[in-house]
Amino acid sequence: MKKICLIMILILSVLFMFGCNKNDNKGNDKIEKKIEVVNKVSEIEIGETLALHVKFYVITNGKKEEVNYTAIYGTSNALVLRVEKGALKAYLEGVAIVYVYAEEDADYEYTFTVEVKKEIIDEDPVINLELTAGEIKDIRIKGDNIRYVFSNDKLAIGDGRYILALREGNSTVSVYDNNDLIKTINLTVKKYQAPKVDDADLKRADDILKTLTLEQKIGQMFIGSNTGTSLSKSAK
Repeated sequence: MKKICLIMILILSVLFMFGCNKNDNKGNDKIEKKIEVVNKVSEIEIGETLALHVKFYVITNGKKEEVNYTAIYGTSNALVLRVEKGALKAYLEGVAIVYVYAEEDADYEYTFTVEVKKEIIDEDPVINLELTAGEIKDIRIKGDNIRYVFSNDKLAIGDGRYILALREGNSTVSVYDNNDLIKTINLTVKKYQAPKVDDADLKRADDILKTLTLEQKIGQMFIGSNTGTSLSKSAK
């Protein structure tokens, strides 16, 4: 009987020591948690959308294993850049930080910085551009001394970077860098379509327009002559 008890004690001791050693090994494991944004970008253009592809990993003693977690996002400036339904959406020119987390584990965190730039017209020698009367377009053509020559400056005007569409029609814009013709823009200007409003909105607009100074009314008349919009009768 004593011999059986002694054997049992030895067995239990061995099991206890083995269990302790196993737990100690776990405690000494080097564990790292990592997020990878596969298609990370450093810049994006206004209006562009990019679906993010995110992977989560746990690395134990150098062994990398992917885990199936759900990504959640945030940005430092939602006016410039947002993440909507897992996709980056650029709204305004500027810089924003993108934050990536794992919904299931708060230890996962990753950030990267994205610069939002204005749309750059392609590098083709001929550009087809369509604007609405009253719309301003930032062309951003590369060169040392860019200037525009319009075939009809009653339809649009420009300063070597921006083009302002004035009224409906077609015009050709010759783009020069110093004295060299580098690009041609075929410009189509569409007629301005005023948004539909109800009588209540018109009355509120009239109330506001009645408070305008003479200078403000002159400015409104200039806009109306170029875009097709006009003041209501009671405000004139």
